[in-house]
Amino acid sequence: MDSPSDLTWMATFSLNQTLAQTAPPLSGSPAAGAAPTGGAATSGGAATGATGTGAGPSAAQSPFPSILLFAVMGAFILFIFLGNRRETKRKQSLLESLKKNDRVQTVGGIIGAIVELKPDVVVLKVDENSNTRVTFARSSVVGVVKEAAPDASTPTAPAQR
Repeated sequence: MDSPSDLTWMATFSLNQTLAQTAPPLSGSPAAGAAPTGGAATSGGAATGATGTGAGPSAAQSPFPSILLFAVMGAFILFIFLGNRRETKRKQSLLESLKKNDRVQTVGGIIGAIVELKPDVVVLKVDENSNTRVTFARSSVVGVVKEAAPDASTPTAPAQR
């Protein structure tokens, strides 16, 4: 019985033979119907001449698609990093510009007025009636709430029908 390495070699040889028969001829190699250039006839289905298997790249291929793919991937990665950097700078400037009595919103959605500022902690007054104060990490502030204060000088008229 044949050893496993002999069986593997025979299967690979058979596959290469099939690919060589079905693949289009490479540039510079004889056409499919032409006789081999070695002058020797094939015996037992084995090829005696050294012919290509079609696995190599064609001389007509352009490197442009590969270059374009790498350029698009590079641009995508660049935009991700630049967007992240902008967001980090915006958040840093927001946290540095916080001051007492600013109305802010936290990550959890709690809105309150800043009563006390510490380097890494913010104390918010969330209820005017009960004077409820809640302590948050300074990094949990996501934005300053800008509410339009009702103007006392303009009276509100009832809607006309």
